[in-house]
Parts: sequence; structure tokens; C-alpha cells
Amino acid sequence: MKNRFLDAMNFRRACRDFDPAKTVGEEEINYILEAGRLSPSSMGMEQWHFLVARGGAMKKKLHDACKDQKQVAQASAVVVILAKTADIHPDAPRFREILHKRFGESWEKRLAYYRDYYNSINAKEWSVAQCHLAAANMMTAAAFIGIDSCPIGAFKPEKLMETVGADPSKYVPALVIAFGHRAKEPKPRNRLPFDEVVTRLD
Repeated sequence: MKNRFLDAMNFRRACRDFDPAKTVGEEEINYILEAGRLSPSSMGMEQWHFLVARGGAMKKKLHDACKDQKQVAQASAVVVILAKTADIHPDAPRFREILHKRFGESWEKRLAYYRDYYNSINAKEWSVAQCHLAAANMMTAAAFIGIDSCPIGAFKPEKLMETVGADPSKYVPALVIAFGHRAKEPKPRNRLPFDEVVTRLD
């Protein structure tokens, strides 16, 4: 099992050239999305919402919003990850519902703790960072079943939100991921040596 997981990690690359003739099936896309849904999140808030584009017309619009990066147009599927902003506010009904469901009678104590935390951070940046956890799991899950991906952070935020019809009072864009099959084999991977990136403190 360990080797299978590392094989997937070694297979995964930021694919810059997808073969538009090779499609990713709906079952495979759902598998990838499920890996995102099951990802860990701070306080179990699940700050993400996934939008899936398969059709050419929508991918063309997303291509424009992502500064004409060709992999968006070439990909079999494009997932836009939105980070929740409204539903993570301490006074949001949805947030309180989650707290009550998870912590029962002690939910108000958790709310007081969360309110202090929320007021001490940049909530939008925190929500986006949580979405990146889901994104990493989705790309690894894709690699595990032989599907390539490319994370895209260079996009026009306002244009992207307009394209997908998202409410900017409720969400901010976190990441765009293109999924498909590589058109050619990638160059050898370059990574720093294990001992250069790991320091043991014990």
C-alpha cells in the first residue's frame, strides 16, 4: 500500500499539455471529488465548494478567466474550488448548525473559542488555505487512478467569479484544477534531497 501511494505521488505532475481526445469519465471525476469532500478541514468546517466544468463553452470562458492558460481549454474536466466566507462567520446560521450538531450542549463554549480565533485571523485567507488541503487530496486521488492534473492559481478573481456565477458575498475563488490525460511524458522530476528538507527535532 505504501508503494502504491508513493507511485501515485511520483506519477503526479503539473500537466501543461493535456490530450483533448482523451476524456475522464464521470465515475472517475466523482471519485476525485469525493477525495476532496472527505479531506480534513480546521474545526470540520469544510470550507470548500466544488464547481465542475465539462463542456467546451464553459471551459472556453474559464480559459479566458485563467489568463489563457491552455491546459484549461485542453482538459477533460475543470474544477473550480470556491472558499466559503459567509458560512464561516461566527454568527452564520450554517456555522452554528454545524457546531450544535458536532458538540451538542457544549456548542456555545466552542462558539466563544471560535469567535476569538476568527477575530484574530484573516478569515478569507484561512478559508482558501483549507481549500488547498482538499485540492492536494484531489490531485493525489487523480494520480492514483492514472489521471493527470494541473493546479492553477493565476486567474482573474472577479472574472472567474462572474464566469461561474458565484456570489462574492459568500465565496472567494481558491484554486482551479484541470484534469485529463497527458499528451506527452513529462520531464524528470526535480526535488530537493530528503535530508535537505527534513530536520528531526528529537
